[in-house]
Amino acid sequence: MIIQNLAELDTFMPYLLASPKGEEVFYAIGSGDDFGSHPFEYLCGNQASLALPKGILSFDALLSSRNNFLNLEKFIGKAEIYSSIRLLAKKRGSYCFEFPHVTPAKRHLYACSVYSWPEKNAYVVCLRRLRILEKYLSEYSNRVRHDFTTALLNKESCLTLINAIQPQDKIMVVFIDLNNFKLVNDIYGHIMGDKILRAFADCLMKEKPSSASLCRFGGDEFIAILPDFDAERTRTYLERCNDEFCHGGNFGLPVSFSAGCCAMAPSIKAPLYLIRCADKAMYLAKKKDIPFYILNEQETLQIIEEDRKSNN
Repeated sequence: MIIQNLAELDTFMPYLLASPKGEEVFYAIGSGDDFGSHPFEYLCGNQASLALPKGILSFDALLSSRNNFLNLEKFIGKAEIYSSIRLLAKKRGSYCFEFPHVTPAKRHLYACSVYSWPEKNAYVVCLRRLRILEKYLSEYSNRVRHDFTTALLNKESCLTLINAIQPQDKIMVVFIDLNNFKLVNDIYGHIMGDKILRAFADCLMKEKPSSASLCRFGGDEFIAILPDFDAERTRTYLERCNDEFCHGGNFGLPVSFSAGCCAMAPSIKAPLYLIRCADKAMYLAKKKDIPFYILNEQETLQIIEEDRKSNN
């Protein structure tokens, strides 16, 4: 029998896990109470395979609260992980967990194994990309963020984008409602209604500026978020959409749209007012029987003030 004492495996475990391609990357790290902030010391493996940002690696950086793969309220408990790792400091053992690392451009998922090295007052850290699970969760996350019928962003994604708008940002928000849509559902059925929704979404996408975000807010309501758009660029975009959506997207049905537009300004203290004011502007467009209405800043502030008074 080659292995007579299973405890001997603790010494060799990191090497047993390593792959010929070096996809498992090993580091050493001190085991003091503040080990979370200690920089990792590279030992071996293909660091490029991890696709981590260049610079100093530490647990505090890797387990940041910003690294939330699916925008869940609680994705990973750093305090619990640190508590479990600290228990290894004086004895041989290992602790394994998974964690995400999120950047504006990419989302990665990792497996981490921590092995105690009491003779050196250190840990050996093994990191490995979970590529298959990462691909699956990325696809799932993308589906969760989009509306099934139109493939546009859904309401939750829309609200996240709106809440991220800052007072100094130059952004136009457009609230759009389809006219006579309920009539189509009642007469021709919901299958035709879904075709109309997809046709309108296709019109929005066809004319979509590269920086724009398009969302289905619910029912037959849509929101377009247009960075760096002023009134003139917004007018041009909506006029093209209106021409493209003639007769309900070429279905020969009397379906059109009404849109209201509101630009962000430093005087608007809460970005959610952009939706409320654009919604009000949309009803002005319906009342005036025009495709869209663009609020100026004075009209926007007047709507906000009227809302405040009515709520009080």
